[in-house]
Amino acid sequence: MHHAHANESLERLEKVVAALVACLLVTSLGIGFVGPASATNSLERDAQGSVLDDMAGSGTAEDPYQITNATELQAMNEDREAHYALANDIDASETSDWNRGDGFDPIGSYEEGDGFRGTLDGQNHTITGLKIDRQSTAAVGLFAVLNGGTVEHLTLKDVSITGEQVVGGSVGSARNSATIDDVSVSGTINAESGYAGGVVGTVSESTVVGAHSSADVSAKQHAGGLAGVVSGGTVQLSTATGDVAVTDIVAGGAFGEVLKESSINRVYARGSVTGSSGIGGLIGTNYQNEISNAYATGEVTGDNEFGALLGVDQKGGTTSNLYWNEQTAGVSNSVGSGSDVGTAVSTDEMQGASSKTALSGLKFDQVWATTDSYPVLRDEIESVSLRAPDQLIVSHTGETSVRVTLADGRTVTATETASYDSNQSFLSVDGGVLDASGTGMVEVTASVGGHPDSNTVSVVTPPDISVESRSLRYDSVGSETAAPVDVTLTNDGGADGEFDVVLSINGTTEQTRTVTVPGHSTTTVQLNYSAPATGTYPVAVNGTDLGDLTVVEEPETSVASASVSKRLLAVGNGTTVEATVENAGDAAAGQTVELTAGGETVATKDVVVPADGTTVSFDYTADSTGEYDLSVGGTSAGTLTVAEMGSVSVESVSVPESVEAGASYEVTVTLANSGGLPLNSEVAYNVGGTSVGTQTAEVPADGTTVTFEATAPEGSESIDHAVTTGDAEWTGSSTVAIETATAESSGDGSDGGSTGDGDGASNDGDSAATTSGDGPGFGVGAALVALLALVAATRYRRR
Repeated sequence: MHHAHANESLERLEKVVAALVACLLVTSLGIGFVGPASATNSLERDAQGSVLDDMAGSGTAEDPYQITNATELQAMNEDREAHYALANDIDASETSDWNRGDGFDPIGSYEEGDGFRGTLDGQNHTITGLKIDRQSTAAVGLFAVLNGGTVEHLTLKDVSITGEQVVGGSVGSARNSATIDDVSVSGTINAESGYAGGVVGTVSESTVVGAHSSADVSAKQHAGGLAGVVSGGTVQLSTATGDVAVTDIVAGGAFGEVLKESSINRVYARGSVTGSSGIGGLIGTNYQNEISNAYATGEVTGDNEFGALLGVDQKGGTTSNLYWNEQTAGVSNSVGSGSDVGTAVSTDEMQGASSKTALSGLKFDQVWATTDSYPVLRDEIESVSLRAPDQLIVSHTGETSVRVTLADGRTVTATETASYDSNQSFLSVDGGVLDASGTGMVEVTASVGGHPDSNTVSVVTPPDISVESRSLRYDSVGSETAAPVDVTLTNDGGADGEFDVVLSINGTTEQTRTVTVPGHSTTTVQLNYSAPATGTYPVAVNGTDLGDLTVVEEPETSVASASVSKRLLAVGNGTTVEATVENAGDAAAGQTVELTAGGETVATKDVVVPADGTTVSFDYTADSTGEYDLSVGGTSAGTLTVAEMGSVSVESVSVPESVEAGASYEVTVTLANSGGLPLNSEVAYNVGGTSVGTQTAEVPADGTTVTFEATAPEGSESIDHAVTTGDAEWTGSSTVAIETATAESSGDGSDGGSTGDGDGASNDGDSAATTSGDGPGFGVGAALVALLALVAATRYRRR
């Protein structure tokens, strides 16, 4: 029994040891199993952690997650009840390659209770190029299902979204009191089966406000520019301008089908609508709902039951203030099946200022705004831009232009319909036309739908330009030289103006130059005349004689001397090269003067050299190091040396080995120049942090030395030296023993003076080697040996 018990104990021990050995092996090889976190696609990080963990924000209403890219946009699927906000515009074009071409995975799903219940605030940012291609999936959009959640202040630009059914640009299905507010969509939306909308596929007991779509929408059935189907929902202050097409039934410029207990108010549709039946410019099929304050202008095409406003209208609801364009609709009735509703108006009546009268049921002062085209909602106006002339001549008229940018990215003009204001009574604006009766600076403001913009206009007197002076620069020129004629014009008026300068030779117009002269200013212009041969030529400008021009054989000219202002130059800096050009004749002569550097031409100037000669200057900038022989017209200007601009450093510092207290001593500082040009640098010497003196030293390319004189302090055992110059610093210090003047003085002088190496580095004294502290300590191998020894000893005792 005793041996049996021992055997059992040993077996248990062996099992424990085996387990420990396994643990140790796993520990020793752990890095091979775990390894560092690798940079994988964040869409595949389920096993490694949440993308949300790396995002700014905590997901609360007060601190929403901050979305900065398409991957983080997709991460909303990780928490469908959290709060999110776009931190910037997002380029989502990469989604076209995601999921083997299926693209972005819509947030949420069509299963009950699995929709998005949080919020996404776009903060007026834009998502561009979102791609979804899921032809067999129901509920497709940025959000598959918005289940009581909110999407707001967001623009989706150039999207391409395809699904099987219930497809929208921003949301597939909005239900259970969901909210879509201030959302715009452009691009293409397609449902292989049906229920497609530019902004949302279906709306059920939810609210859509301030939604705008310019997307083209297509489906087999039930498609709308804004929504495919609205059931028990409210849509207002929204617009649709894209085209809508179905291959079968039910399509509307704004809504495919509107079911009972829904409200549609303050919307318009501008796109064309095509399909088989139940086709309307505004709504395909309406079932007893409240439809008010809306208009449609698109062309409607169908086989039966199609109308300019409604394809099918089931009685029982109410309609008011509905309008349609009888010239663009392509049909003569407003309703395809049911009694006609609304008012037919012409294009001219619906556009411009006349729309206020023709569409009188709409509230233009509160909700709508007129433009040069069709009316727009005041809420969809993003900005207004006024352009007015900078300058207007008094008693003349000028024109402005006003451009309005809308929420869906469209722009329209409102030049004739904008409201204008001027801060000066002498300038009025009517229909975009400025009319001024006085002079001065005027601020003009244009407003559309409560959105203003201003420009400043300078109203000035007309231009009043005259010739102030005119002259022949030279009475005589060489036959190969163009004679310059100088004319000065003065404008005494306030407005810029143009003046024709006419040069005549021997009574015949030779040249006409149109010159612009700014208001209240003077402008000088040079005309040149090249005579066909030697001789005498009478010259006149604008009818005023300037005398005779004598043309002789071309005199010889040459460069007599040349010089350079700086012979030593840093790369990138400039110098001036000046040359004296002589004329051997009695008439002005032309010459092309050439500057060369190192034998290569770097600049040329065409000059006219008068009889008494002239000087020519060139600005030359060096772009590389080296020595360059400069010459002008073959005459040497000297050699230019170009070098890099260096910096000054402390090469070494020399101090005495010992000095008596109160005695004077010298410190010699050797300065080095890393470049090839002399530099000025301020050198400072201090002892124990106290300044002893400063000097400004000129440091040539080969360096220099600076000497300081100082007095050793009384009663101190050492002197600590420090030298700085510019950004360089000698941080090492040398200790100097103090030899006292009395017999009682002590000190072995072992800490004598030294010469620093000037490398700018100081030793912090921490020369001890350190380890990382990451070693395994006792060691896996040692542990294994100890355990195996324990087993062997136990077996030995057993024997």
